[in-house]
Amino acid sequence: MRPFRTFLSSAAFVLASAPVLADVTPADVWETLEGALKLSDASTVTIGTVTQTPSLVAVKNIAIVSKDATGTSPLEVRASIPSIQIKDRGDGTSEVIYADVMPISIAFEPGEVAHLEALQTNVRYIVSGDPDRMNFAMSGDQITVRLKDIESASVDASISFSMAFDTLSGTSVIGGPANLYEDYDGRLNVGSMTVDFGIEDAATSENAVVSATSRDLVFAGNIALPNAAAFASGDPSALGPDSKIDMGYSLGPTEVTLDMTSPSDGSVRVDYTDTGSSLDFKLNDGAMNYGAGVNGVDLSFYAPMMLPFPVEATADELSSRIAMPILKNVEAQYGLQTTLSNVTVSDVIWNLFDPAQILPRDPATIDLKLSGLGKWYFNIMDPAETMQMEQAGAPGEISSVNIDTLAISAVGLDATGNGAFTLDWTDMETFPGSPRPQGNANLLAEGLNGLIDNLIAMGLLSPEDAMGGRMMIAMFSQPGTGPDSLTSSLEINEQGHVLVNGQRIR
Repeated sequence: MRPFRTFLSSAAFVLASAPVLADVTPADVWETLEGALKLSDASTVTIGTVTQTPSLVAVKNIAIVSKDATGTSPLEVRASIPSIQIKDRGDGTSEVIYADVMPISIAFEPGEVAHLEALQTNVRYIVSGDPDRMNFAMSGDQITVRLKDIESASVDASISFSMAFDTLSGTSVIGGPANLYEDYDGRLNVGSMTVDFGIEDAATSENAVVSATSRDLVFAGNIALPNAAAFASGDPSALGPDSKIDMGYSLGPTEVTLDMTSPSDGSVRVDYTDTGSSLDFKLNDGAMNYGAGVNGVDLSFYAPMMLPFPVEATADELSSRIAMPILKNVEAQYGLQTTLSNVTVSDVIWNLFDPAQILPRDPATIDLKLSGLGKWYFNIMDPAETMQMEQAGAPGEISSVNIDTLAISAVGLDATGNGAFTLDWTDMETFPGSPRPQGNANLLAEGLNGLIDNLIAMGLLSPEDAMGGRMMIAMFSQPGTGPDSLTSSLEINEQGHVLVNGQRIR
């Protein structure tokens, strides 16, 4: 959670909010910004000089040092803000002006330091509202982070790196010094993001160049932390049932290229595009929900010395989501979702294991969604308790399992299923050592016998093994309505009886 607290302490410098007609002085703004800088317990902030008049606050030489508070990592990040000027605009609002160039250094190990700098062009922040609830409005042409040089005794290579954000605008609302991030709302729009990375080692003749561009970026966050100060200090109990976090980003079309050359592997070329991607994180009512996905994927890989042909793959959607409770002994909804939609690979890959083209090569889809209720026996946000979890026999319990979606379509097989079960943790005798389940599940498979025939024709399955497999399938299924269709139903009743297609097997 420390990276998230670091995000909180810096969010006021990135996002901004629409003006509201009220009075906020430069001194009010500086008090809030200073509190935001010092919010994270993982950072040490040193301020050089502060000069104040009724219409201007001038701050010089701010140094921020962030370390791993646990002491387990040598990573250290140092950032400098040479100056901040906060001017009264004469209409009840103030303008914040940062230095155009801000140095940053990242020490990975003693003697291994990367020196970077952040540059901004025509970036302005207009602050309005009142001292207890400030509104920031931000706009700018460009913010760039680039690598200047690297101090290293172990790396002897030429390295370049830059990340540029163009056409920025944003809105945010942040509490004053007494209630920082107890109620925060912000949004940042970026026209495009460009990343360029290059490395060249003259001694080994190895080099790599990566270029990536994304358009139409949107970062958004809504945070309500009644115990924000305790959370910032690392108190896990601060994330109580009243805490709410809703944050994430979305990207429009993205393009990535990678070119590598080495004496051993020759040249490698990777081209990647997608039509959009997103990531989100939510925390509400003692449960968290995290999801990520990408649409319209098109990938190609070509390395002549590794493979004599290019590898290509596409997908309409690749996504996943996980939800679970986070509070100790508080039952909440959990979920797991994985989707791979219309995935294809090039024929040259198919031909490696199916040169006779026996298997259907239609796009493959896998869609799985599980949900239910569960709880932890530990506070998973507390590092001390998570260590205890590793020693526990069962870290928590699941009281229900729902198979909301099960759909598989690949190599001529189409399978769908659903089901729902409850688990009785007071009965560990009916199924010794496990909570007693009760519920049912249903499965429909089309094309299964055809797939088995194809595997025999390819030599991947012997007729004898196939016969044994078909006998097992016949025991647990019955014919469906189609020519190669099978259905199966599983029921576990309240007495603990297990029935398959109405026949009791336990």
